[in-house]
Amino acid sequence: MATNTIITKEFTYASPDAQYAQNSNLNLTGTYNGPSKWYVFINETNHLEYRAMKMTEEDNGADLAAPEGLVKVIVDAETDPAIASMIDPSAFTLSTSHSEVSETIVLADADSTEVTYSYIWPLPIVDIVDAESIVYNIDTSTWSYEFRTSQQTWDTIIETRNILLENSDSRIADDMPDSLKAAWVAYRKKLRDLPKDWAGVDAFKVVYPTQPGQ
Repeated sequence: MATNTIITKEFTYASPDAQYAQNSNLNLTGTYNGPSKWYVFINETNHLEYRAMKMTEEDNGADLAAPEGLVKVIVDAETDPAIASMIDPSAFTLSTSHSEVSETIVLADADSTEVTYSYIWPLPIVDIVDAESIVYNIDTSTWSYEFRTSQQTWDTIIETRNILLENSDSRIADDMPDSLKAAWVAYRKKLRDLPKDWAGVDAFKVVYPTQPGQ
């Protein structure tokens, strides 16, 4: 059985300057330390990487024929360390220091409530790239990819808000203590006012009101 040749490769990659941004204003430094070659398979039709199959020399990847409908591509970690790092995230180390980024959001409610949104930045390349967007161009033998976007949109926010309202319809009863009833009334008002209170804020930063008793 063949054995893997392990290489260490420091490289620079472009990154957005903030979570879910689509610019590429940052140049980050990372190190790949892993197999020198990976054998992956892409779809013949749209050239998307077939991520379920990834092999090294030790896996006899060089000898394995591509399954029907797929094309085998060799990823040379020496020339494509970014792609190799996305194939094997455990082999990647981020050299650029990261820290917690905090943003104070002032809501448009009557109290001008302040909410702190925090995240860690920057991140390793595997955590900023949309895995489904990784494409191999057979004609030019080059890879391309896009940065991740949030799955949370204002449409999904409204859908969830409506579900929470529906689920809390039956929580208010005439014979319940006034304090508890008032808490549920206030909670439901916050749900109804959520789009107005969070107007202009990115959907992924929205925090739903807390149910009474939680």
